[in-house]
Order: sequence, then C-alpha cells, then structure tokens
Amino acid sequence: MNNIKKITFLSLLLAIAIILGIVDSYIPTNIPGVKLGLANIIIVMVLYLFSYKEAILINLIRIYISALLRGTIFSMGFLMSLSGGILSLLIMIILKIILKNKGIIFVSIIGAIFHSIGQILIAIIYLDTINILYYLPILILISILTGFIMGLIAYKIVNNKTIIRKVEQINNNK
Repeated sequence: MNNIKKITFLSLLLAIAIILGIVDSYIPTNIPGVKLGLANIIIVMVLYLFSYKEAILINLIRIYISALLRGTIFSMGFLMSLSGGILSLLIMIILKIILKNKGIIFVSIIGAIFHSIGQILIAIIYLDTINILYYLPILILISILTGFIMGLIAYKIVNNKTIIRKVEQINNNK
C-alpha cells in the first residue's frame, strides 16, 4: 500500500512539474533562452523530500514528456534542456550530500547556474562556436536570481508541516 501512495504522490509532483514547465515556456522574458525554471521547484522538493533516485527519475521523465507535449523532442532545445537538467541535478545532489541536507536555497541557486552551463555546452557543440560563451555571464546572473526565488519557494514547501507529515507517512508505510 505504501508503494502505491508513494508512486501516486510522486506522479502528482511529476504532473505539477510538467504543468509548471509548460506554463514557464509561455512567460515572456525578452531574453533568448531564459526561463524562470518553475519546474525546478518540484525537482528540488523531490530531492529534499525523497531520494536522489526519485529526483533523477522525475527530472528525466518531466523533460521527455514536456518535449513530447511541445513537439520539440530531440531538437536543440530538448538537448539543451536535457543537458542542463542532468548537469544541474547532479551538482545539486553532490551539494546536498556535502551540506548534509541543508542549504536548499543555495543548492537551488547553484543548480540553476549549472543548468545554464549545461545549456551553453550543448549550444557550443551544436552551433560549433565558442563565441556563445559571451552569453554565459548574463545567464549566470539571471540564474542566481531565478535559482534564489525557486529555492525559496521549494524551501517554504519542504518545511511545511503538513507536507512533512504526509511524506513521513508515505515513507514510513502508514
């Protein structure tokens, strides 16, 4: 029974992450390639409330389903999203281990920065030019701001007593 509750809860979080990602793509930023990273709220939550395995799974499924829904699967945008998502989550996992489950806002900020770095690396390969690196400082500045905001929201949700009780029930077979 516990496994069903966990799968259901994680599926709901996945659906929310997909919806947030799609909503995010419709929010104009006037800066090419820049999004707020709303889905990262859910990824950070899963990372801190569950395990690394669930965070990786939710992140990868979210990226693939979002690309399928947008019709951008295997496009440059998809590859940039995938590389940014993988690199940022790996860095966030390492930082979470180092910080012993603390520093959720800091972890979110660094994750956002590495998401941008992952995207730039794919752009360099895809466009076959190193000149795209000039865009990285702008992306990093924006990543600090958006990573802070998304991390703050994730922090508030992860530390909500109702959410904590629900996750404890799921994880403790209740």
